[in-house]
Amino acid sequence: GQCLAHLGAVSAADAEFLAANREAEGMGARVLLLEAQLGLSTTNLVRGRYLAAEIAARVALQFATAASAKLLQARAEFALAQVFVKSGAAKEARFSLERARSLARDAGEVSVHIDALIELAEMARLNGESASARELALEAWNESTERGDLVRRGMTMLELGRLEIDNRQTDAAVTRLRGALAAAFGSSAPRLATRLYEGLVDAQLRSDDIQGALQYA
Repeated sequence: GQCLAHLGAVSAADAEFLAANREAEGMGARVLLLEAQLGLSTTNLVRGRYLAAEIAARVALQFATAASAKLLQARAEFALAQVFVKSGAAKEARFSLERARSLARDAGEVSVHIDALIELAEMARLNGESASARELALEAWNESTERGDLVRRGMTMLELGRLEIDNRQTDAAVTRLRGALAAAFGSSAPRLATRLYEGLVDAQLRSDDIQGALQYA
């Protein structure tokens, strides 16, 4: 199911997660049930079924909380936050992201901690809180660099680049984003590369370089 979801085959992934959910219920395997619910939350989110995605994430969070498993709680809380982010519920999204960040830090779940920092940085930037956004993005950059996670490091560089674009520091942004782009290709991360190209398009448009924007587009 996870492989299919990663490949974009949402309907096929959905079927696999539903089958895993049935198997987990029959065996009483709570961890497997939690994973299946997280998968269903992801596929429903991609389809724009926000209520179904929220319900699945809350079920996963309920199981993780009952098991007192902070690592799983962090993942479930982050999944719930993603639903709020996509549905535009900014207040709820920020609360869940802060919860996921705290749980991930306590559990030593670095990936979720970095992801939560990146999402919080983006929310702060879009809300005009540049200083807070930069602080959060730099924290994520430091953690991803220490861990050697090139993809998440690229995501933090994208966020820092967008901050520079907003501050009219387009040359610095282009340099940062091109560096991240090289790392994205080296890590075989096409989705990250696409988002970095989008950032480069925005940077060129801000500097009125239409030809440069077209090239990156």
